[in-house]
Amino acid sequence: MLDFWAGLLSGLGGVVLLWGVFGLTGRLSGLFGRSPRLGRSRHRRGRQSGRFGLLRRLFRALLATLESGRSRPCLRIGAIRIPHDLEPYHLLLAGSPGSGKSVAIQSCLETLRSRGDRVLVADCGGESLARFYQTGDRILNPLDGRSMGWSPLAEMQEGWDAERLAQSLVPERDGPDREWHHYAQSLVAGALERLWLSGSAQTGGFVDALTQFSNADLAALIAGHPCQSLFEEGAQRMLASVRGIVGTYLAPYRFLDRAIGAEGFSIRKWVTRPPSPDWLFLTYRDDQAVLLRPLLAAWLDLAVGAILASEPDPLRRVWIVLDELGALGTVPVLADALTRGRKYGLVCLAGVQTLRQLYRHYGRDGAMILLSCFGSLLVLRTQEAETAEHLSRELGEREIIQRELGFGRGGATHSDRRHLERIVLASEIQNLEDRRGFLVRARGYPIEPVRLPVRERKLVATPFVPVPSPGDRSRPIGMTGEVPW
Repeated sequence: MLDFWAGLLSGLGGVVLLWGVFGLTGRLSGLFGRSPRLGRSRHRRGRQSGRFGLLRRLFRALLATLESGRSRPCLRIGAIRIPHDLEPYHLLLAGSPGSGKSVAIQSCLETLRSRGDRVLVADCGGESLARFYQTGDRILNPLDGRSMGWSPLAEMQEGWDAERLAQSLVPERDGPDREWHHYAQSLVAGALERLWLSGSAQTGGFVDALTQFSNADLAALIAGHPCQSLFEEGAQRMLASVRGIVGTYLAPYRFLDRAIGAEGFSIRKWVTRPPSPDWLFLTYRDDQAVLLRPLLAAWLDLAVGAILASEPDPLRRVWIVLDELGALGTVPVLADALTRGRKYGLVCLAGVQTLRQLYRHYGRDGAMILLSCFGSLLVLRTQEAETAEHLSRELGEREIIQRELGFGRGGATHSDRRHLERIVLASEIQNLEDRRGFLVRARGYPIEPVRLPVRERKLVATPFVPVPSPGDRSRPIGMTGEVPW
């Protein structure tokens, strides 16, 4: 420990000395030289781009020395560190396939694993699971034989939880369908509440009640609940529409383990239990994405809702990693997670390929609002022109002053010409090499060029193990007996 502090003080002394020398040199240059030089430009205002000079390298070495004595290393994008206090501002990684998003995400996951942070990964293709799985981690995918036995009934603690849970299962919808979705939420809440109060309900009974029961049988189940008005005489057409909405969202639920009930795995309890290093992988293959979207959105909604319902703690860290945001469809809770999660320690790391993916699911305005919630941005190569132009604007502009020399009858004259220029052009973004890009950290840090080193990581788990046959689900990895909560 003494060696560490001695090295730190020595490093600080060296940096201060060099700062003074460089500062004195700059002042002398300003006194005896001409600045700016003719034909040269200098930055006036606006965002700046980083430079890899001697002082910058010295400061990085100093920060590395500081970090080596800490128990919680900082995330790094290439050689650039993201300080701990910038993490809650979230990080967006934008780039086409093969540009290096997965390389950057896996580098971050490696750091989070070493820190013991709690992480939920929406894992397209099971790539993160294959490289970072450890005994005790949880997998959720009803089509994977290792999946935990999850049930909506396991998320219930009180009867009134049904209302909140129904909003996760059938998300809000803006526009003319908004009211119909409210009816659908009410119907789901009624069935959940009645089945949970029975004390013996299972997932299979919940799904069958809402998708297979006749109107008369379903009306008998929810008798006394406010949603019973949907079954009044003359409302058959409205009821058919409402049940159609419910059936659409519950389509993937028929693949859940039918025998699991209130004793099953709970996402809310996983989020709120005491700190532990186990991760939760929400896996899906590309050919499963469309089918599982409603279920993935519900799981993410439950996780975010549990975090936002906990006591504020900015030092807590619960990470939500979405490696392919566009593949998840609409995740209504994401905006809440990004805007309100900071004081609860919720941090989001998301990857996106093109703006058009987000436009399709969130609309143009919704997509722009969502993107604006990310404080830090990693820009990698993207071939799509509109996305490249947007990212170029996000990287910012700067005002340049250029001194020009003119000649007239009175002799030579000097003048300053000011103009704005993009720091990085859209065409530059479109032509970036693999694993090269630009990083903008939150709170006014300058733009930094980055290079992402490739690190081979051993595969430690199979990305996907199909369920052998209906009703023959294997026990989750590392689990023997009942779920411990």
